[in-house]
Amino acid sequence: MVRARRTLPEAESRISRRVASVAVLCVALASVVFIVREPVLGGLAQFLIIETPLRPAAAIIPLSGSEPYRAMEAARVYREGWAPRILLVPSVERRKDALRALGVEAPYEWQWSREVLIRLGVPAAAISVANGAAINTLSELCLAAAALQPGDAPVILVTSPYHTRRAQLDWQQVTDGKSPALMAATGERFEGDRWWSAWERVPPVAHEYLGLLYLQAQRLPRGRGEAETKQAQACGPELGAGRPLVPSRGSAPIGAG
Repeated sequence: MVRARRTLPEAESRISRRVASVAVLCVALASVVFIVREPVLGGLAQFLIIETPLRPAAAIIPLSGSEPYRAMEAARVYREGWAPRILLVPSVERRKDALRALGVEAPYEWQWSREVLIRLGVPAAAISVANGAAINTLSELCLAAAALQPGDAPVILVTSPYHTRRAQLDWQQVTDGKSPALMAATGERFEGDRWWSAWERVPPVAHEYLGLLYLQAQRLPRGRGEAETKQAQACGPELGAGRPLVPSRGSAPIGAG
């Protein structure tokens, strides 16, 4: 019993020292994280942004979202003469479908974009609308590739700065890397160096990284004996894998102007 009494304080002392060591380590790690948070988190945002010099291309594709800025940038790129036409890809917009079913006039996003382009000097004959309706960026670019059939010709993708890397990777996946994607970013304000400091800036960055993870999942092997091309692997699930496409509600096929 005497021996037990002597060892108990020693055990408590060892535990206290370990707890103190862990606490010191945690404080040190927290200090390091606090010090490097800005360059690390800022680097995560900057990684999403790609800038490529423009050159003559088959078409300009303003991706859906951030209206009217992407259409405005597409009009600027067109006026500079980088491509002879602009392709719009409709998106699934169920709320507007519901409004229209009630007899309420609710223009779809592609219709707004077309109007913006025309107001900014793009001839109506230079604007085409793809068949189908997209549910995300990957399916949007699948529809664009199906409409354009670009081969090895480059296209110009117009999107927001934080969306440029994923859009370029999606196009590479869809076209099997044969058609280069030249990126034209809008002039939207994107505070990538402080995106974590305000809640409204967090979702775009988080969404892009989730999209990049999804794209990597699309590239994983899907079993032995698969004869599909990379384009079919990418577009099959997105376009319904044989199911009919959602109608684009009166959009004209490519070339119809």
